[in-house]
Amino acid sequence: PPAAALDHLAYVIYTSGTTGVPKGVAVSHRQALPIHAWFLRFFPIDPHTRALQTLSYCFDFGLFELLTTILAGGTLCFLPADEQGDPERYLDAIERHAVNTVHASPSFFSELIARGRKLPGLEIVHLGGEALSRELVRRIETACEGCRLYNGYGPTEASINCAILPMHGRPLDRGIPGTTAPIGRPTARNTAYVLDRGGRPVP
Repeated sequence: PPAAALDHLAYVIYTSGTTGVPKGVAVSHRQALPIHAWFLRFFPIDPHTRALQTLSYCFDFGLFELLTTILAGGTLCFLPADEQGDPERYLDAIERHAVNTVHASPSFFSELIARGRKLPGLEIVHLGGEALSRELVRRIETACEGCRLYNGYGPTEASINCAILPMHGRPLDRGIPGTTAPIGRPTARNTAYVLDRGGRPVP
C-alpha cells in the first residue's frame, strides 16, 4: 500500500512572494498529483520526449520539468554544473542530445534565440515564471518554426501552472492592447476569476 496519503506533504517550495519575505509553500500530494496528471494529457509528452533539465527543482516549474518527463517515460538530460546558465553550452546540448522539449523562463529562452541559431528540432517550448512578451513570441516563431509554444502562468501557491495558453497556430490577438501574451485558461481543477478594479466579477 502507498506510504503517503493524499493530504500528506509532497514538498515545500520557498518563495519570496510579493512581499519580498521568503516563505515556505507546503504542497500536498492532493495538490501536486492532479496538475501533473492533467499536463501529461494536455502536452504531447511521451516516451519520445527528450528534455534538458535547466530549472532548479527548488523552483516548482523545475520540479514540473523533472516529474512530467519521468512520469511520461521520456528522457531527461542534464548539463554539468559548470555549464548551467551558459546559453551557448545549452544550445550545443540541445543539438548533441536531440532535445525536443524545453521548459524555461521567457528571459532565459530569449537569451538562447538571441544567439541567432535556428532550433528546428524543438517540438515543445513551454515558458513560464514571468510575463511572456508578444515580441518574444514572434522571435520564437522564427527561430523554432513548427514548434508548439505554450505560455504558462501560476504562482507557487497554486502548484505550478494554474493557467496556460497554447500559442502555436493562432493569431496573437493583435486587436487586444498590451505588450504581453494572454495567460490562457485554467488547468486541472483550477478556477479563474476575472475581476474589475473594485474586486467585482466581470464577464
